[in-house]
Amino acid sequence: MQNTWRTRASAVGSGPGLVRWAMGLVLLVLASPMTRAQEGELARAKWIWSAPDAATSRPTGERIFVRRAFRAPADASFHLEVTADNHFRAWIDGRPVLAGDDWAAPGTVEGRLGGEGEEHVLAVEAWNDAGAAGLIFALRIDGGAPSTRVVSDAGSLVASSGPDGWTAVGPVAGDWSPAAVAADFGGGPWGRPRAPRPPSFRPRPGFTVETVAEGVGSLIAMGRESDDRLWVSRESGGLLRLDRDAEGRFATGLELPAYSYAQGLAFAAGRLFLTGFGPQGLGLYSVDPVTGEGRRLARLEGAGEHGPHGIVVRGDRLWVTLGNHCRLMEPWAADSPYRGWYEGTILEAMPDPRGHANGILAPGGIIFSTDFEGTAFRVEAGGMRNVYDLAFDARGELFAFDADMEWDIGLPWYRPVRLYHVAPGAEFGWRQGSGKWPRAFADALPPVLEVGRGSPTGLVTYDGDSFPSAFRGAIFGADWSRGRILSFRVTPNGQGYLGRSETLLEGQPMNVTDLVVDGAGDLLFSCGGRGTRGGVFRLRYVGPGSEREERRSTGSWERAPRTARSSRSRSSGGASISPETGPPATSPRASSNAAAPSRRPTASVRDRSPEPKPIWPRCASIAAPAAPRPIAPPRS
Repeated sequence: MQNTWRTRASAVGSGPGLVRWAMGLVLLVLASPMTRAQEGELARAKWIWSAPDAATSRPTGERIFVRRAFRAPADASFHLEVTADNHFRAWIDGRPVLAGDDWAAPGTVEGRLGGEGEEHVLAVEAWNDAGAAGLIFALRIDGGAPSTRVVSDAGSLVASSGPDGWTAVGPVAGDWSPAAVAADFGGGPWGRPRAPRPPSFRPRPGFTVETVAEGVGSLIAMGRESDDRLWVSRESGGLLRLDRDAEGRFATGLELPAYSYAQGLAFAAGRLFLTGFGPQGLGLYSVDPVTGEGRRLARLEGAGEHGPHGIVVRGDRLWVTLGNHCRLMEPWAADSPYRGWYEGTILEAMPDPRGHANGILAPGGIIFSTDFEGTAFRVEAGGMRNVYDLAFDARGELFAFDADMEWDIGLPWYRPVRLYHVAPGAEFGWRQGSGKWPRAFADALPPVLEVGRGSPTGLVTYDGDSFPSAFRGAIFGADWSRGRILSFRVTPNGQGYLGRSETLLEGQPMNVTDLVVDGAGDLLFSCGGRGTRGGVFRLRYVGPGSEREERRSTGSWERAPRTARSSRSRSSGGASISPETGPPATSPRASSNAAAPSRRPTASVRDRSPEPKPIWPRCASIAAPAAPRPIAPPRS
């Protein structure tokens, strides 16, 4: 082989001739048609819709409902591939099995048919955002020789609405007609989409990652109801309950389509709380997880990726974070710790040249709390850009994970991704354009930690015992754009905290959106966002030396007592406990990127009196407004 290469290289020559030959070889490989095996099952199918001109243009928001009946043994296994321009949801025999939001990345799922007989039905709902519209699917049923294949073509039935029972086996009402073929696979504006490669994870030694739910579409939030039930929010398609089976995986259960684009989910007092769209519009909702009946607790204005985000529960209160494009439309409680905000710049701020967040004034992103009935709304902190999630540590202290503005990189006012300690009344100094407050401003709290570029999403405190004891009390933070989960260790330092971070898990792709610690002490994380492929995964520790094993080996099943240290016990309810002490986990990837100790504008962390002791007389003398300020300042 070596001699052959040398002969060929000599014949071609060196320099430009060799470069042209190599480039030609690359182009030849790229231009060669893929085999049917490489293209997957979809190569056998056709793009369909309700009209033959769908490859050109269809009305915005148009929906179609497709059914395809087939026969197969109940115990047969199946492999399904589906994609649609722009969104789809699929069922087999009335059971949700797959969803997707990116036509260029077909969704795939495998499983067993189940049921009692050989009659089955594949049902798909698809809808269009704008322009061309199309749906393509291929179902392979294994268990016989040869395998049975069911594909999208003119033999599929299509309707403009989905009557009751349309996803299940049996006769169904409605006006059903043969589907119109818009293009062959490889034709139209779609080319040859292929299922994306599965994610590749790189966990720390001793850890492993398992897939526990797939085919559920792009997920943007999770909320744990119990050890056996997990609620997820799909970017397109509403809420979905996942039920855990005996093998620890999750199967799709109840759907609540009336609530959509929920970027925050929490479960408490038998209710599901969410931030997103519901029957009364955008808001904070309290929902019955059985009937789906809900009530809006708070009106919000301004959705999207900088809209309403995470919810955490502490005691009998909900703590909610809003991005800088969202406003709380309810009156602020007169006892709100955060008040008296202002722009704080002597010179007029330079707006963003590309228009991002221009006209959005202080307080920017805020954190507010309320009870389970939404009777009053205390604004706890402000001056943030786009905090996606919150977490209370075991001491009862609140932390937030705030985003950077990547277009500001290289400019004096650029702020990296930050972990904040959220003291009552905290101001963090985010302002539009060049008006962001520098660290030198005495009336803004600095971050506990900065971690460079990223897109912060989920945040959770680890309170399990299946990881090594060094992780007890660590705060885990998800980074969507960098494909990683960070572990933060924060330690008290005077009136604030010092922090350090290390990478717990990274992957490619790893579009992580939310984090939940389950009852076994494992870490569940969801993936999705911006139409990408989603799922739920479990990070487990399988190496030696877990905290649970340490207690078993010493014969001690009781956790060490913890020292209360919280500035929020007077308002958040519930007992406060501190984490077990011990050095932070070390790793070659660990960083000691510790920021200055955070300054607290209202209370000393060493003070244990029922009322906080002011440390800034000027701030302490600010009187509450005569009437609650109803909303944040107007924005463009």
